[in-house]
Amino acid sequence: MENNHGFSLEEARKDITPEDYSLGGVNIYEDVLVENGDWTPYLPISELQNKNGFESMNCTVYGTQNCLELLMCRKYGKCNLDYSERFMGILAETTPQGNTPNKVAQTIRHNGVIEEKLLPFSEEVNTWEEYYSPKPMTTDFIWIGKGWLDKYTFFHQWVTPTKEELKKALKYSPVGVAVEAWKARNGLYFSDGAPNHWVAMIGFLEGQYWLIEDQYES
Repeated sequence: MENNHGFSLEEARKDITPEDYSLGGVNIYEDVLVENGDWTPYLPISELQNKNGFESMNCTVYGTQNCLELLMCRKYGKCNLDYSERFMGILAETTPQGNTPNKVAQTIRHNGVIEEKLLPFSEEVNTWEEYYSPKPMTTDFIWIGKGWLDKYTFFHQWVTPTKEELKKALKYSPVGVAVEAWKARNGLYFSDGAPNHWVAMIGFLEGQYWLIEDQYES
């Protein structure tokens, strides 16, 4: 897909099944965490999916783990967490065409996460082979991820992308969303074509715009 940053709407739609949770059906949320839907006080450490001259095509992992890190800060007070996108990209089998949000979420649900410092996107990582290694994943890292699952349970559910449903969902969690990257007009980014990028929605200004945490500069 031209200008694909790691998300394909066509592939994402194929990955949604009738068994998946959806907001308004079976509700997996427990308590309202942010009544006004503003998650900006809980922002995680900013990271880039494209650096060192290398594009990881790993936006579905970055966007999803940004949501997770925001939740960990708000719900458990564990702020400034930084989970490894390389670890999750390898386990979720991200390809040069990207991945789907559902596959990433299911991989987190079954394998947990590990800290960025264990498998970082460091300065010397500048090729596909370096970023997506070790492959297969080491046993030690697998066990660390499973240890995270001993403490936490990870669920996700789909949200109908209406203004009302998105604002409702933001009371409980940041929301992973597909956007078109990037078209600017009057100081804002907008979409009028096919989505090609996955990011975290973290709030809104009523009647004007949605707030997004992106993993690219600017």
